[in-house]
Amino acid sequence: MTDDTIDDDRVILTWDDLKAMGVPFSRSHIERKMKDTIEIAGARGRETRTVPNPDPFPKSRKLGWHRNSPVVWIRDEVLAYLRRHGVPV
Repeated sequence: MTDDTIDDDRVILTWDDLKAMGVPFSRSHIERKMKDTIEIAGARGRETRTVPNPDPFPKSRKLGWHRNSPVVWIRDEVLAYLRRHGVPV
């Protein structure tokens, strides 16, 4: 069995798997993209308003209850998001 076969069978992705797939975002940016709402600045940054996020990054999940449990994403959700945005995988 080769490593390629193991990778193809995975249902969940870790942060390292996302980077290996070529996801161009940092951890902080992915956290912002996962939010349900986004803030939009008004003229000269004085006013901000909150609007629903039109296309959020797939939500992450924790593997366990402990705070240091790894964060994972569902592979099919991430692949669909990347294809919608034209990111080659």
